[in-house]
Amino acid sequence: MADVVRRIRNAVRGHSRRFESSIPLIASENLLSPYAKEMLISDFHSRYAEGPPRGAVLRGERAGRR
Repeated sequence: MADVVRRIRNAVRGHSRRFESSIPLIASENLLSPYAKEMLISDFHSRYAEGPPRGAVLRGERAGRR
């Protein structure tokens, strides 16, 4: 398992080095800023709610409030 993880990490690092030395011409391939990367790997990445602040409801919670 450790060998597989090492190979994947090396492949990702190689891709990142190659990408950083190129000019992406497709908008969806642009690089994230360091600040955006920081938010992406934070705890906030997978949190979501629907509705206004303080009234926000998580999916599935609405049915339980009735």
